[in-house]
Amino acid sequence: MQIFKRTPWFEAYFEIEERRILKRFFDRLSEGNDHQFWIGRCYLAFHVYRREAQASDTDAATA
Repeated sequence: MQIFKRTPWFEAYFEIEERRILKRFFDRLSEGNDHQFWIGRCYLAFHVYRREAQASDTDAATA
């Protein structure tokens, strides 16, 4: 079973396998805004979008 969800703030992917993916029950990996979790037969990948800060007009005038 696979599920994918996308919103303006994040993307999530969830999958259930027939057998355990790893030898251990739980593992995780986080790099920046990307997060991955392995729990038994389940895999979850989660990405949070980072909003870029925009300079205001007053910041541009003082630069």
